[in-house]
Amino acid sequence: MKAHSRIAPLHLFFSLALLGSWTNAHAEQVYCQSPWLKPNGKIEGNINGGKGHFTIRIKQVTKAAGNDCHADLHIQANAPIAGQQINGSGNFRLMVNSGGSTLSGSFDSAGLLGTVMRSVVTSRVNGYFLKPANVMTEQSGSLPAQTYRADAQASMSLPSALPISQVNVENAFLQSAQRKIGKEQQIHTQMGSMSCKPVTYTGTISSGQIQSTLISSGKSPRSKPITVTEWYCPEKGLTMKMDIKSGNSVYTVAVTHVN
Repeated sequence: MKAHSRIAPLHLFFSLALLGSWTNAHAEQVYCQSPWLKPNGKIEGNINGGKGHFTIRIKQVTKAAGNDCHADLHIQANAPIAGQQINGSGNFRLMVNSGGSTLSGSFDSAGLLGTVMRSVVTSRVNGYFLKPANVMTEQSGSLPAQTYRADAQASMSLPSALPISQVNVENAFLQSAQRKIGKEQQIHTQMGSMSCKPVTYTGTISSGQIQSTLISSGKSPRSKPITVTEWYCPEKGLTMKMDIKSGNSVYTVAVTHVN
């Protein structure tokens, strides 16, 4: 089994980080006042037209002094990996301050061939998770580059808790170039027709430095270029659809329900 198949949660979290929420263009608010960041809120979506699904539940939000806050999230997801549908869930803590945000927690899933997999993930953003900036201006035609970095420790065991392998990933990242905001236009989303703006940019995604008990030495990071188009829809305050192109492949992440 390839080591990268056991760290798939990193790719999921990069996708969710990109599938970001902006505040309503007609009533701009700082990050911690975002309308979706509320107790009992829920965002659901699918990957590649239904081959995978995810649900983000916002359990609790605590607002501190100034623009600082933190939130407890529960993330459920399933996606095809190595020919098998992998299902998992986990609890995460989102921490937000004036310098950006972090997301940390663990993700448990049923692994391949009846194994149990646990991934402990910590990500860092030189900006704001689920939003491109603390405060957005309507006049802006572009957004600065942004980088998401993540570390993970993934362990695999039999149902009896007998450990099989351990994988550590350091400094996986997704780095974008400057992002261009296009003109607003009408598009079809999975929640109906909406007026949305395309946000396009190029970037690089890296698997990070991989250390595994199954390989004798560390695996060098693998990087590849990507092109991303996000469709931000002010009516919902979300990027409702995102297309990620890597080589000849296109991966689509779409929001199907917001509460």
